[in-house]
Amino acid sequence: MLSTNQTDSAIEYAPKYRNAKVLTIDGMGHTSGIARNVCGFGKVRACYQSNALPGNDSFCPLEPGPFGVQLDGILKHSLEQAGFASPVD
Repeated sequence: MLSTNQTDSAIEYAPKYRNAKVLTIDGMGHTSGIARNVCGFGKVRACYQSNALPGNDSFCPLEPGPFGVQLDGILKHSLEQAGFASPVD
């Protein structure tokens, strides 16, 4: 299983590994682990404990960040609404 956020390249590399699955965690940071996403941690834990891959349920939405701040929609749209360039080209 490759775990990524919306700006990393795991989707590009997954086809190079037989039976690979990609778990996308919507959040900021170079790696998906920095996002502190409960959904993502649960799916990674299930993979390590029982080899359970996420299958079609492979997207974990953005969760509240520090101080309970919650952005609307996915991170990409929130950044665009704030006037920042799109993190995904």
